[in-house]
Amino acid sequence: MGKQKIKLCHMGIKGLPSKGGAERVAEAIIERLAATDKYEIYVYAMKGFCPDYEPPKNVHIIEIPVIEGKHIRPLLLGLLSALHALFLGSYDLVHLHNVEMSFAVPILRLRYRVVTTSHGYQVRPKWNSLVKLIWQQMDYPFLWLSNTATAVSSYHKHYYEKKYGKEVLYIPNGTEELPENIEAADKILKEHNVQPGSYILFAAGRIIPSKGPHFLLEAYRKLNLDIPILLVGDYSHVPEYVKKLKSLATDNVHFIPLIQDKSVLFGLIKESRLFVLPSTMEASSMMLLEVASVGIPLIASDIPENLALIKDHAIFFKSGSVPDLAEKIKYCLDNISTAQEKAKSTKLWIKENYHWDKIVNDYCAVYKKLIM
Repeated sequence: MGKQKIKLCHMGIKGLPSKGGAERVAEAIIERLAATDKYEIYVYAMKGFCPDYEPPKNVHIIEIPVIEGKHIRPLLLGLLSALHALFLGSYDLVHLHNVEMSFAVPILRLRYRVVTTSHGYQVRPKWNSLVKLIWQQMDYPFLWLSNTATAVSSYHKHYYEKKYGKEVLYIPNGTEELPENIEAADKILKEHNVQPGSYILFAAGRIIPSKGPHFLLEAYRKLNLDIPILLVGDYSHVPEYVKKLKSLATDNVHFIPLIQDKSVLFGLIKESRLFVLPSTMEASSMMLLEVASVGIPLIASDIPENLALIKDHAIFFKSGSVPDLAEKIKYCLDNISTAQEKAKSTKLWIKENYHWDKIVNDYCAVYKKLIM
């Protein structure tokens, strides 16, 4: 008889397959652990998140029915997932993602040891005072009631430790070499009459103000450039913001819907002249890591999270400053060979420091320590 598998539960994410954010991190961990054949993994997900998804071997999806509503939906998902785990589940360990879901920790601790992961500390200005207050209270169960608290950003690790005096384990996000579907990428470019290697690229899971594409478009207009810009992502979240982007756009700006297939997105990244990440809020940006791993010239905002993640292995501009972004874009385009050489060295550095295999081993060490 073979050795009994570890029964591991993941919750706090919307579901699988990932569409961005914390789901991408959880997915990378889950898939690699499942492939070892040492873990039986149970994932709590919103019912209908991806009805056609076929989970890999050793992965089981437990669907939780929720109702629509920006704030009520995650509340119900976390609460009902925790209650299901408490009364109907049977796990060796629970891994809870996202600080805002930490209200579920007291319920889970009635039966289980719990690992929590912060994917970013982002109280958004548009939230009302009550939501902000409730969100901020989640620090306490995240830190003090879990068995081990982790953070994907070294910046946030130090933030928690300085504010609360509680140790947080830093385990960064990772990346890997993914196939680049150049043929499919070229088909998209052809549809927009854009030549490979000619364009500036921006991509995000959700097109929202904190991702900052408006800064890119404003800098583009300031420079009066005639090279194409591609904006890729999901435009459904903030319709008024999308209207603003379209009002800033020239004929050379192309709006492309979210690309679910990573190999196609990586193909577009590979064939870009320059990638710009102008976000004003991040945790540990998967997009930043993934673009850097492709070896394409990269300009990023100098928010602390980006600086902590990639250090000097990118060209940074002052966050929110259109003139500075315009200056950095002009520098890259005028010195493209220098920017490309920097990108090549960055690709090697990313591979050495942020490979998923090493990072998943770090999570395994946390799991094993808690269940021994």
